[in-house]
Amino acid sequence: MNIVSLYDSPFSSFVTHDRSAAIISGNKIYAYEEAKLSTVKEDGYAISAERSILAGFKELNISPDDIDFWVFPKVKNFKEQLKTLNLYFKNIFGTNKFEKYCNLKNYNKKFIFFDHHELHMALAGFTSPFKKCLTVSMDGGGDYADHNHLVAKIFDRQ
Repeated sequence: MNIVSLYDSPFSSFVTHDRSAAIISGNKIYAYEEAKLSTVKEDGYAISAERSILAGFKELNISPDDIDFWVFPKVKNFKEQLKTLNLYFKNIFGTNKFEKYCNLKNYNKKFIFFDHHELHMALAGFTSPFKKCLTVSMDGGGDYADHNHLVAKIFDRQ
């Protein structure tokens, strides 16, 4: 299975964190911040972590067509985010292959949307050796769609 996670949302109107991408391909994990490749801290010129994604594809020898799930942070206007996903994939990767998933009926076949802290906790849970564990996320705040500072949840990998 191949999964790509992007942070911050490519649909964000402002930069809340350094943009980054993570790719899980089989038993390999690739993760990189966009600023490391662009050499610009909090690079506001990038739509998303496109340099990081492309470098990860090259390193793991995969393409956008090989990705089973794309993970994005939730945004306030979910319907609008779905409408612009096809444009995002066309601009960054030059493909219309994701068009059939960019609607309320089919999006969950290819795209997963999480709250800010759920992303932190999912990474902790999936990389732990335990099938069931308590995960805690505490930072300076979420993002514009998730303003929590502390979240705890039982992670259950079934």
